[in-house]
Amino acid sequence: MLGFNLSTKQTTGDGLRVDAVLVAEGVKLDKEMYLAYILDRASQRPAIVASKQGGMNIEEVAAKDPSAIIL
Repeated sequence: MLGFNLSTKQTTGDGLRVDAVLVAEGVKLDKEMYLAYILDRASQRPAIVASKQGGMNIEEVAAKDPSAIIL
C-alpha cells in the first residue's frame, strides 16, 4: 500500500498516493455509530452527517437504507 495510489469513492482519477499508514491497537466495541463534519458541496456550507448504523462502510449504508442517514 505504501507508495501506491489509493482510489476510493472520495478520490478522483488515479486516487491519492499513500505516504503513511496509521496502525492502532484494536479495542472491543459495544456499539458503533458514524458522525462526520463535512462541507456540503451543493450549498457550500458545513454539515453534520450521522447514522446509528455506523462503521467503515457508510456509503453502503446510505445506498441500502438512505433513511438511516441523518443530515
